[in-house]
Amino acid sequence: MSDESLITAVTEVSRKKWKYLRDKYLKERKAERDRKKSGAGATSFKRWKYMAIMGFLERHVKERVTSSNMDSEQGDYSQDSQEIAPEILALLAPMMSPQREVGYW
Repeated sequence: MSDESLITAVTEVSRKKWKYLRDKYLKERKAERDRKKSGAGATSFKRWKYMAIMGFLERHVKERVTSSNMDSEQGDYSQDSQEIAPEILALLAPMMSPQREVGYW
């Protein structure tokens, strides 16, 4: 194995390890924040042993602004979204009538 290929292999391994540590820190950081949210139940957890050491990343990372492809009204249950099409009501009407005997109720 040549020196160049050895350096390339060591560089790749180091890059993968660094990526793992950075991603693990961010994941644990998010989990800690989620546990502290109001309404979160008290649970016991074991803190990642490298959390304090990796804390130097805190000043270098920031949460990204996220966006959604949903309109803000789509999340709300407005009157329009609760209306049932007349064709569907016509199909369901016989099943919903009180005089119909249903043996499986």
